[in-house]
Amino acid sequence: FLDENFRKAVSYAIDRGAIIDNIYYGMAIPQYGPLTNADALFFNPQISAYEYDPKKALKLIKKTGFKNIEFNLLTASESPERIAMCNIIKDDLKKIGIKVNVIALQFNLLVNKITSTYDWDCILIGLTGGIDPHFGKNVWAKNGQLHMWNRDAKENYTKWEQEIDDIFNKAVKEMDIAKRKKLYDRWQKIASEKLPLIHLAVPTRKYGVSVRIKNVRPTIYGGVLHNIEELSLK
Repeated sequence: FLDENFRKAVSYAIDRGAIIDNIYYGMAIPQYGPLTNADALFFNPQISAYEYDPKKALKLIKKTGFKNIEFNLLTASESPERIAMCNIIKDDLKKIGIKVNVIALQFNLLVNKITSTYDWDCILIGLTGGIDPHFGKNVWAKNGQLHMWNRDAKENYTKWEQEIDDIFNKAVKEMDIAKRKKLYDRWQKIASEKLPLIHLAVPTRKYGVSVRIKNVRPTIYGGVLHNIEELSLK
């Protein structure tokens, strides 16, 4: 997992389209970075994407020199959707010679492994956040409680990990939105190129609203009623 080519191979090998069709019934979009286009203010569309390409994945695996790869993929037993997602990933990675053992654990035990024991190879989990990327600092900062890679990063870290730390520390103090946008654009670019986390898909939402209601401008964060003072009945 420390090998960048290995991480990219895994990302290319995962059929996000199959996940979207089978898990979300088509109501989702592929995700390749830490933000989605629902965050219109900070989303960077110029990130590295990893569209399904098993041949490219195999080439990258050969570059690593690794053979007979096998690892455990953990997820929450309370989520049948994530278990099904893990099984799709298992089948996809089998095609490039990687054996994946899917293990479902209670969510509390899963969190304990992430934050305390660090006894895991790979975990499929969902992360929440907010409109401002700073809400994700707990995951991306080297000393964050939910930092899920290179747990020895306080002492032994890469230049790009330090750059992410610097970005979050600078952005939280920057009042100029354009400058903050530039900082977070760079963070998303690093995240998509280095792949400490491999993002899969994000579900879309559909709202049903009567045609009698005017000035409706639904958002993924605010829903239908965030501008309730502007709504009117025809």
